[in-house]
Amino acid sequence: MPKLVKNGELTAHSWVALRTENDVNSTDLNQGQWLVPAEQFETIAQAHPNAQLGVLASPATDPEQLKTISESVEIVAIDFPAFMDGRGFSLARTVREYADFAGEIRAVGHFIHDQIFYLSRCGFNSFEFNDETTIETVQAFLSSFSESYQAGTDEPQPLFRRRS
Repeated sequence: MPKLVKNGELTAHSWVALRTENDVNSTDLNQGQWLVPAEQFETIAQAHPNAQLGVLASPATDPEQLKTISESVEIVAIDFPAFMDGRGFSLARTVREYADFAGEIRAVGHFIHDQIFYLSRCGFNSFEFNDETTIETVQAFLSSFSESYQAGTDEPQPLFRRRS
């Protein structure tokens, strides 16, 4: 089972991603916590009003759709199908700032350790890793830099504004 680091700490992993329609249909959604594809979220939420649902967004998910969904969930997981696909960075920042989402934004899929610091600056506050990754590795990458020049979700003022 993958490890989860949330807010810089190793945390229990309770949300399970259901990536396909077959996964959704073969699961009792009234038991457990489920991340369901953004494209199917509204339909699934209406069919299972008592289910604990979060959203699993792909990089191609429409930010407007995610803004609407994020009003009713506590977690948005953004999938990285390949570490070279940077659309998830933009999607997280959009959800965090444009949708004013204060909940958990989780990075799942194929991102690399070098991206952790930048992911956190875009609004991600949890990261799902494989078994080989240690908490020390994640914490080291989260604190890679002591200062950032540009604005981010974690610091809205660029460095030159903070110094004046």
